[in-house]
Amino acid sequence: MNYKLVCIQELFKDNDIRVEICNGESNRISPFQTRLSTEDLIHSELIGSKKFILLLNNLGYINQPFRIPNVLTAIKSIDDLLQSNSFFFYITKKFDSLHRYTYQSHYNRQNPVNYTTEKIIRGELYIDNSISWFKNIQVRFLYEDAIIPLFPIYNDYPYKTQNNGYLMRNYQEEQKYLADLKPYYKDNTVSMTLNGFDIDFIKGLVSKKWKVFVTNSKKAKSELHLKTNKSGISWFSTDKKQNDNELTQILSAYLNNRNIAEFSGQIVIMKNDDFVNKQSNENFVEQFFSADCIKFFKKNVPNSEIEVQSYKNLLKSLFKATLRPYQNKGVLWLKEMRKNNKGCLLADEMGLGKTVQILAHLATIKSPQAPFLIIAPTSLISNWENEIKKFIPFLADKISVQEYEKRTNSIINLVSYDIVRIHLDYFKSIKYDTIVMDEAQVLKNKDSKKHLAISKLSSNHRIIITGTPIENSINDIWSHFFILIPEFKGLFARIAKLNFNSSEQFVKMSSKLLNPFILRRVKKDVLTDLPERFEKTIRIEMSKKERGIYDKVQGVFIKAIETGISGRLNSIALEGLLRLRQTCVSPNLLPTSLNSSKEFISTKLELALNYIEQFKNEKNKVIVFSQFVGVLDMLKKHLTEREVGFVELTGSTINRLEPVNRFQTDKTITAFLISLKAGGIGLNLTAANKIIMLDDWWNPAVEEQAFARAHRIGQSKDVLVLRLIYKNTVEEKILQLQESKKQTIDIFNAVKSNSLTIEQVKNLIMK
Repeated sequence: MNYKLVCIQELFKDNDIRVEICNGESNRISPFQTRLSTEDLIHSELIGSKKFILLLNNLGYINQPFRIPNVLTAIKSIDDLLQSNSFFFYITKKFDSLHRYTYQSHYNRQNPVNYTTEKIIRGELYIDNSISWFKNIQVRFLYEDAIIPLFPIYNDYPYKTQNNGYLMRNYQEEQKYLADLKPYYKDNTVSMTLNGFDIDFIKGLVSKKWKVFVTNSKKAKSELHLKTNKSGISWFSTDKKQNDNELTQILSAYLNNRNIAEFSGQIVIMKNDDFVNKQSNENFVEQFFSADCIKFFKKNVPNSEIEVQSYKNLLKSLFKATLRPYQNKGVLWLKEMRKNNKGCLLADEMGLGKTVQILAHLATIKSPQAPFLIIAPTSLISNWENEIKKFIPFLADKISVQEYEKRTNSIINLVSYDIVRIHLDYFKSIKYDTIVMDEAQVLKNKDSKKHLAISKLSSNHRIIITGTPIENSINDIWSHFFILIPEFKGLFARIAKLNFNSSEQFVKMSSKLLNPFILRRVKKDVLTDLPERFEKTIRIEMSKKERGIYDKVQGVFIKAIETGISGRLNSIALEGLLRLRQTCVSPNLLPTSLNSSKEFISTKLELALNYIEQFKNEKNKVIVFSQFVGVLDMLKKHLTEREVGFVELTGSTINRLEPVNRFQTDKTITAFLISLKAGGIGLNLTAANKIIMLDDWWNPAVEEQAFARAHRIGQSKDVLVLRLIYKNTVEEKILQLQESKKQTIDIFNAVKSNSLTIEQVKNLIMK
């Protein structure tokens, strides 16, 4: 709002000049505005000179009424200011009418008034908006004996002291203080805005005799006191003392992505990212979490030169393979973690040889005092057995497989997760040297029976290996660490007690806490000789018949969602998504209640068959993935008719190695038909350089596992992945959703939960 200043000289009272404020947009002098402060006016649009506000500030005024003592009119700078005002009046008695006149100079050149220049005690900063505290920080100077801190715009008016005297400001000293505020402070302004929550800048000012205050809604000010922990992380608090509650509130503020904490009358300002980006893990855990966990965050004692040389000698004599440089580093990392009594997670991307690194590690452990236990999905037990015999043949006759009835003299015990769960009493009665858990996605739910069973086992060291440490959310990886380092349950519990809504901050903190115990390499960084992988999406038009069936199915479930009973809506939505996806592969999968037409080959399957025949003619091999076994059965029939050799792998396949070996070695086999769930893990299919995805799923981590069956060590050709997608269907929506989820598949770039909500399912179904 615009204002104008009216000067009224009171001839009946020492000739003092009263200053009133009027609406600048009106031609009238009254009514006067009576609730304005100098702070309001300095930020307003003022008709006339703003130097009046600087003068009033010098005189110690915060709120009205404003007066300029007559004694100051003899000072030239003030005399000039009064003469410049267009709205000057006088009154002869208290309730007299205003009489307009032109101000007459009181300045006497022959006898000028001079006041002594005084020193600045300190600079002061005032934070008014604590939520965005870095914006519009008010800058002030506190002079010796001044009534209030002064605006930082220099002026040659005297300021009033507490004993009603007057002193002059010190220009040179003010400029030195303002230089401290560069580059944020702009000349002739009263506030500054930092480039974000720059707590280090404020900290630097405090070291240069600045003080920082925060004001509440009533404009009452409280000093902010600098606090620094031993790792150098700083924050400011209105409480001089440090207490546990303050640290809890700071942690809560971080998790809620706030840079301020307000509690019990206290205010804390900070830069929340400092708490994960700058602090050492040891200091972070010690200050904000539990002392029980500090030992795990102490710096590792590295492998000695003697230990490294011993490992190399043992590897050369006992291990029947040559490790790549990154694999050697992986084994040495495993040994260092074992030496420091820290459970760990080997999370190398699929296809980088995690199994080989684990076996090299176990083979080179000198004189283990107890057996090793390797736990894996049932489908991978045979693969582990073969790999052990291949790479560490000196232990070939020291392997027990799925043994749970009697103690054996085996050095390596291979067992499935289900066997451990069912026969837990047997396994928990043995203390193992090392427990290795493969494809630990099955342990992502901390409340599952498998997780609870594995947690009860006893060992000197624990290792989890998985190429997809996160499939659904960041909680997956925390569940892994409840097994690897049980003390971390306390860390997680402390976080869980705090109400927070920023999954991004939770992920950052989780990454900080857990990364020291995780080793993850990706193919593009360590396999420079690995061929390229290309992904191509083929968008297909549905036939008229297919479109009619799709629209009918979609209509049925849209109506069911709109009119159904709320208690059943979730199950309706999930079934609707399933039926639409089945329609997009082959309507023959649908129940007769949704599709009564005779069986026919879908446009998508016809295209897939044509691609397979093309690959056969080119002498290339192809893997065909689908989540629907029924679709693979249809393909088998048509491939047989077209005389295309194939093998298959589904959940009902008993001997997984047989089709794998045939596909890898038999030149008459072109296609490998695999259900996505059964073929996502434990397969090395480098004979294939083509992949066909018949039906995408929303979670890219699942598909990444599938692609890694062919795109891995041993692949000599570029790999082509073909996604067959129907236009204008749920498949296109799934593809869009997948793109938004790709950044969440591992702990290094996860930013939010990767779980599919019921609302997302409903959105996929709706038109």
